Amino acid sequence: MDEAERKHILARFLLFFDGTPPANLAGLLGLSERQVKRLQASQTPQVETAERMKRLLDDALEHAVLSPAQRLEIAERRRAAAEDAQRITRPTVIDGLEDKEVPPWYANVRRLLDAGRWDEARERIQERLDDPQDWARVPAKTQAYVLLDHGVCHHKTGRFPAAADFAGRAIAARASRHPPQPSNMERVSFDRFMAIAHSNLGCSRMQLGDFEEAHRLFKLAIEFKPDLGTSYYNAVCAASLAHDAMLLTHKLGGMVNAARTLLQADDILEIVRDAAEDRDLAFARQQPIFLATLDEIGQLAERRRAGTLRPALNPEGPTT
Repeated sequence: MDEAERKHILARFLLFFDGTPPANLAGLLGLSERQVKRLQASQTPQVETAERMKRLLDDALEHAVLSPAQRLEIAERRRAAAEDAQRITRPTVIDGLEDKEVPPWYANVRRLLDAGRWDEARERIQERLDDPQDWARVPAKTQAYVLLDHGVCHHKTGRFPAAADFAGRAIAARASRHPPQPSNMERVSFDRFMAIAHSNLGCSRMQLGDFEEAHRLFKLAIEFKPDLGTSYYNAVCAASLAHDAMLLTHKLGGMVNAARTLLQADDILEIVRDAAEDRDLAFARQQPIFLATLDEIGQLAERRRAGTLRPALNPEGPTT
């Protein structure tokens, strides 16, 4: 998309949305109000912003000629797609397990997870759980990871009560095998697993409307692994879903502090990108502080990439 095309899209967009407050436009475009005002002053939009403007214009035209039933069907498809795109419950890596402890069937399941084929993976795992003898043959050290991934499959397909149940079972299974005096490697592996598992469980509780419990779980996840960006992001989502502006401000502050001292640039930019589309953040996007926060942490990420800002803690490796 060349500059002339982007300018044409901008002109159409501003004409169609003439009179819309900058804060509302910022929410639609995933930008700050300051960035919107620059666009209104005829600054050429970036390719990603121009593409978003075009989608909004196309959607407006499409909805003008659709029946209510057709609009509802499209909205539901998009809701499902947004849910599937959430990054809050990703498959986990098995840390410290030898290849012989990952049965071939589970290796195949992990490939399905990597491909986002959640229903197929869920069915494969459920087959093992339904057969006590089959499940008993799964190495004990591996079972917690299988249970956690099963919870991921349930969450990704909208089965939140079951997702919470399997995440809880995964936490219990992993805790039961943690040695009283772990080595440094065992402690790192345990903390990473427990952080992801508590964050996953919190996400499922959040989707069930149990925001108080979700925040407790996100806090635990942060205690296990302070440099796991998903936990901060999820806490902001929970405050947004609860429509709690004061709590949202508090959780945004925690996310900014983490961005300043702990998170890597790619993690921060992933948060900024996901926040522009995540339906859980619809309320947050209406708050000026939210857009200002995204702008601030985006600048922090750029400084980190430029080498002028370094995290206080070096993560030991990827979380998924």
